[in-house]
Order: sequence, then C-alpha cells, then structure tokens
Amino acid sequence: EENARTTDLVARYGGEEFVIILPYTDHEETVLAGERFREIIASANWDKRAITASFGAATLLPTMGDAAELIAAADAALYMSKQNGRNRVTHAANPP
Repeated sequence: EENARTTDLVARYGGEEFVIILPYTDHEETVLAGERFREIIASANWDKRAITASFGAATLLPTMGDAAELIAAADAALYMSKQNGRNRVTHAANPP
C-alpha cells in the first residue's frame, strides 16, 4: 500500500494473491505500475530469502460484460506470468 497511489486500492484476494485496482489507468500505465511493484518487491530486504512476485494485469474494456470478466482476464494473465518463468508482469491484452 505504501507504494500505491492514493487513488489505488490494494487488497488481499486470496491466500497469496493480492489485487490492485488502478482507476483511470490505461494498458501501458498498468504494465508500468506492475513492473514498479514487482521491482520494489524483488529489491526489498527479506529476512529469510529473496521474494519475487508474478503479476497478471487486465484493463477494463467497454466490451467486457462485468467485473467477473475483468477478474478472469487478470487471472489468466497471472497464470501466464507463472507459466513463463515467474517474476514478471503479463497483461491480458498481450500475452507472451
């Protein structure tokens, strides 16, 4: 939370998963924000071992039916990040 903008919402989404809602943020800005968070986590001093993070990002589009579709797109992008080596940001609009 301390590295998020005041307009962003950071919340736990699952056991080891978090969601960051970035209002008024386009596709490119979303990827840059994900990279910023990923680098902050990777460069932090951790007591026991290095920690990395994989990110899945999606941008709300007018063609999406509801929030569940946005979440499903972000979740699929996260899965791609994990499948392609972890410690990366993948946006649903341009998978690897």
